Amino acid sequence: MGIPKFFRYISERWPMILQQVEPDKTPGFDYLYLDMNSIFHMATHSNDVSDDVGKGTTDEVIYSRIFTYIDHIFLMIKPTTIIYMAIDGVAPRAKMNQQRSRRIRTAMDAEKAIDAMKNAIGEENWDSSMEPFDKNSITPGTEFMAQLTINLKYFIHEKKTNDSNWRDVQVIFSGHEVPGEGEHKIMDYIRKLKSQRDYDPNSRHCIYGSDADLIILGLSTHIPHLAVLREEMIFGRKKDIRAGLEAQNFLLLHMSILREYLELEFEDLKTKLSFKYDFERIIDDFVLILFVIGNDFLPNLPDLHLNKGAFPVILETFKKALMSLDSYINFNGTINLERLGVWLDYLSHFEFMNFKQKVFTVQWFNEQLNKIPTINKNVNDQNDLQKKLNLINSMLHWVTKMDTEILSPSSFAINREQIKDIYHFFNKLSEGYGFEISKDQSENYIISKTQNANDVNYIKSSLTELLICYEDLIKDQNKTKSNVQDIYNEDKFKSWKQNYYKSKLEFSETSYGEDLRNLTANYVEGLQWVLDYYYKECPSWSWYYKYHYAPRISDLRDGLKQRIVFDQDEPFTPFQQLMAVLPSRSSKLIPSIFRPLMLDPSSPIIDFYPTTVKFDKNGKAADWEAVVLISFVDQDRLINAMKPFLNLLTPEEASRNAHGSNIMFFYDSKNNSTYQTSLKGAFKDIINDKCIELEFTIDVPEEVKYGFLKGTLEKSNMRPKFPSLYYLKFTNKLLNCGCLIFESPTQQSSMSINIPNRQMSEKALQKFILMNLGKVAFTSWPYLELSRVTSFITDEYEYTQIGRDDNDKKKGMGYISRKLTTKEKADFHKLKTSIIRKLQKTSAVILQSITVLVKVQCFERLEKNINGSFKKIFKNNFEYHPLQVVIFNGNTKLLKEFNYTQGPSLSFEEQFPKDTFIVCLGKENYGNYGQIVDNLNGKKLHIKCSHNISPDDYINLAKQLKLKSMDDVKYYPTHKVCKLLKISPLFLANITSRFVVIDAKDNAINIAIPMRFKNIDKKIMGYTYKNNNLWMYSEKAINLLLKFKKKFPALFQRLSNTKDRFIRIKNIFPDVSADDLITVLKDVKKWINEETVSFIKVSNSCHMLNDESVQCIEEYQKSRSNELIDTNKSDLITNAKFIKRPETFTNNLISQTFNLGDRILFVQSYGKVPFASKGTVIGLDTLNNRPLIRVICDSEITSATNYGGILQTQRIVTSDASDILNLSNKQFGWFQKKENTDRRDLKNKSTTSAADKERVSVRNIQNQHKKVQLQHKEISKNREVIEITNELTQADIPVPLYQSAISKPFEFKTFDS
Repeated sequence: MGIPKFFRYISERWPMILQQVEPDKTPGFDYLYLDMNSIFHMATHSNDVSDDVGKGTTDEVIYSRIFTYIDHIFLMIKPTTIIYMAIDGVAPRAKMNQQRSRRIRTAMDAEKAIDAMKNAIGEENWDSSMEPFDKNSITPGTEFMAQLTINLKYFIHEKKTNDSNWRDVQVIFSGHEVPGEGEHKIMDYIRKLKSQRDYDPNSRHCIYGSDADLIILGLSTHIPHLAVLREEMIFGRKKDIRAGLEAQNFLLLHMSILREYLELEFEDLKTKLSFKYDFERIIDDFVLILFVIGNDFLPNLPDLHLNKGAFPVILETFKKALMSLDSYINFNGTINLERLGVWLDYLSHFEFMNFKQKVFTVQWFNEQLNKIPTINKNVNDQNDLQKKLNLINSMLHWVTKMDTEILSPSSFAINREQIKDIYHFFNKLSEGYGFEISKDQSENYIISKTQNANDVNYIKSSLTELLICYEDLIKDQNKTKSNVQDIYNEDKFKSWKQNYYKSKLEFSETSYGEDLRNLTANYVEGLQWVLDYYYKECPSWSWYYKYHYAPRISDLRDGLKQRIVFDQDEPFTPFQQLMAVLPSRSSKLIPSIFRPLMLDPSSPIIDFYPTTVKFDKNGKAADWEAVVLISFVDQDRLINAMKPFLNLLTPEEASRNAHGSNIMFFYDSKNNSTYQTSLKGAFKDIINDKCIELEFTIDVPEEVKYGFLKGTLEKSNMRPKFPSLYYLKFTNKLLNCGCLIFESPTQQSSMSINIPNRQMSEKALQKFILMNLGKVAFTSWPYLELSRVTSFITDEYEYTQIGRDDNDKKKGMGYISRKLTTKEKADFHKLKTSIIRKLQKTSAVILQSITVLVKVQCFERLEKNINGSFKKIFKNNFEYHPLQVVIFNGNTKLLKEFNYTQGPSLSFEEQFPKDTFIVCLGKENYGNYGQIVDNLNGKKLHIKCSHNISPDDYINLAKQLKLKSMDDVKYYPTHKVCKLLKISPLFLANITSRFVVIDAKDNAINIAIPMRFKNIDKKIMGYTYKNNNLWMYSEKAINLLLKFKKKFPALFQRLSNTKDRFIRIKNIFPDVSADDLITVLKDVKKWINEETVSFIKVSNSCHMLNDESVQCIEEYQKSRSNELIDTNKSDLITNAKFIKRPETFTNNLISQTFNLGDRILFVQSYGKVPFASKGTVIGLDTLNNRPLIRVICDSEITSATNYGGILQTQRIVTSDASDILNLSNKQFGWFQKKENTDRRDLKNKSTTSAADKERVSVRNIQNQHKKVQLQHKEISKNREVIEITNELTQADIPVPLYQSAISKPFEFKTFDS
């Protein structure tokens, strides 16, 4: 879990670290690492009560969900080299304490859920099959984990055999039998990989996992090309059980941006340290200091809570400590305890500020930042300040005695012992005044004046100021020491701490001093243990923190006086861990022979398994954050109690109790064995399996390479599509911008980025426009996105290109300017204001003003022509970006790196190489796949054609089986609904979208039935939809509103009489008591939740078959499963026009149209579904303007779902249109040719007048071209061209960037007309 709330906090402080994953916009990755337990968590947890997880869900369904999740992540990231799948194995003892607490809470929650279910349906109706899935079974050594490992191996074999994307990627699998936590197995692999001789320092890494630990671990690698992938979690939303993972947003947290934000946080230290500034060393120290706000191994220090403002305090105290130190605290994973003590002293001051403060808030924490004193002391010698003062005094005395400005070369000598510990200061001071340092025979130092020395009067004045400064510092230090001593000895403060230890840790009066020393020593030991674990390896499997609470900050210094050495020992066995972490409620998960040790009252370790436990929230708000007050397991007692039973284990159990090794999976085309499935009823055996397994170990490097590797690219030199703030020039400042993070406002300060406007004269702007119209540029800062510039818009004019676009060989020829109308000027001003506001709210980006907007079309894809060449295709919709955040095509390096250049034509043989798979698109064999045998005459092909398509595959099943969609209901417009319900249109709009009622306790409660949505293109399937701007309501929606009106008549009536959508309940019910009103609102909210639990929220363009129809198709497919398919192949000579290679056909497939019930063929050799599989369309939707097709496959698929339990088998997948071929509605090959002939016939029938109009239009444009060319000739003759060019350069137009932190493009339709 890591640091609680850490992910949200850093997202608020540094808003642009996150990038939503979208097709073709995210960077490529070489390595993909999966923290598999995060996937297990997502596959077995749900925020929706209608989900069947936990209601007798079978293991097979859970396996399938896990397969689907892995496949989805693989398709998103598309790794090119390695996918590393790491499951939690046996954990160190330090982690087991947290695991034990968490599993006790899980078991208690499950027990409560079962009791609630029994009460709901009646004890007599309860069946054991209804029991929820026990999430504690996701622990190494259980039967579930052993079976899951077997099935994951099957999944890998299936993907290696049938998915071409997996074939060239090596798969490393570290199962539950390999000791270590998943995320730390991953980090161990990355550390060793970094240290290999042939490692590329610019390799790209993506780690999937939901633990905040991964963010800290990612920083510790010092790899800029690394991102952490995780789900976007927005609480309070219902989850559609039918929706695939395509409906789930994923986020990439980029280390490159996080590192840059951190550098901005610490940039003020560059000139304030007495030693060399090293940002990489600061990152190492930053990783260490975060440990005190909590992790999986140590509790947070008291009063340091992220949600109450502790993070700025930690940063500020750390900065002040560094300014007082002689070097950094963390050296490659080893703590300098003396230097750590200096930082703890600063935190101790803060603790005393907290002493009298009863309520901690963010505002209060921020107010204390400037009250933390600055202590200047050297940890090596407390007399350093005094020595520096003596040196300055001696130097000043010597300079003052000089009779002239010419100093004698040998007039001042300094004893070497005098500056033994302050030589760096002495050297820096002497060089600063231009003195030369030499040594005499006694090795004492001689100061000589050179010709470059400063003026004597200046030296005297400077030394005098320095002398006064150091005298003040010594006074402050002595005063601070005195104050600190007074604070720590103050009776009230001391008593306050003693009460903490006595109440929380049960310290006794007699052994208080010894107990405190042991506590602080154990905590400091823990800091070093965690740092070893993060930077090296597990230093000790048996070490653990022996207390539930942390010591007080000001007492931690007592623990620094020790030499930390850990015992090198072995990890627990899987069954030892199960006995150590599982509660008695989960005893069925361990072998039966061990169960008496958990359940028998006479067991020697029965005290490890209490039936009740206490919880202490300890200042936290949520129940899940509470401390579970349970005893720590005694390792020796546990091992001795289990030892007599080990010989009674079955062979299968003994194998589960042994440690294993990592496995690597390879693709081998020569392997033709059969890989058997362990789930005969769910998945098929893999015939001609192409995957082999080998034990995997990575070479242990001779020398571990820490830190930032030489040759690593960063900032504006990052690899393609990796973000950087430094693509633009900016200033920064911590500012409370009120950012909206995860749809809720933050109260924290954010690092704001201020981008200045670019000022140009009219002539320079016109020159600039001429250079860039129709060319490509980069938008979406700090993430690079290729776009085509279509126009520039100012307060007065819109400048539009005349000529050719960037795809043509001949570049743009000029532009025309059009004066804006009054309305357009007003719209332009509104759009500028909206962009400025939105950038500030979403990204903390500050634009003071916008003078020019750039209208662009974003790059969509490279389209392959018939001859094999490529053409850039841009999206139809437009986006608007401020000029100062667009990077124009002055950087050819970026274009080359993005591989957006248009390739040359390919020969016929290159387009259709022998032995490649193809899809036939002829009249008689449409959809059959085959293999190329030979090329004939450069036009025709000899192929071996299969007969996988039957005549029934060309029908539309919805029409044949008379199936219905969810939208096959009658809808009514707003005015008819209002007339029926006798309410106003305003009230209907409010009660079906958002109607907030404030109760007596100032709680804001939305009591609307959410059926219509503002500013988002969504609807509730079968209830509402939006027709242009008019909302339509079905009979089900009307009946639900009538039900509301009937159940709560008084409330409904009084709400309908108000025009506001935010009201106080007391204002409309003044005669009802506050308690009664609170009860009513709770009842209303509960009723709404129950009635809307089945709502399916989808895009307005979505259409789906109803559940009964989908079940009907499943039965139809089962009935055809035994039909024999002709597997013989026939020779065929065919025209190449009617043949397509699937991998070169994707761009054409996107343009297909589909209807519900259409039969389809999967034509790609990669993805969730094997090549040539068939299915039926049951849903149509769009995502990011791309069509998504929901399909029920003819056979079961490992990565499919059962549609939220609606189907009996795993058949549902959601596919991009580029992966499938519509069989019912043929649109390519022979049928496309016929369609084009029809179009030509229709075109020939057009009237002559239309053609004449077209010729006149072309002639007008040509005349405009000539005028522009004449203007260019005039300008070229004018000497002002040089001035304009210079002015353009001085304007500092950026040449790389802006990804809009704007989630949706702004539509500025006025300028498109």
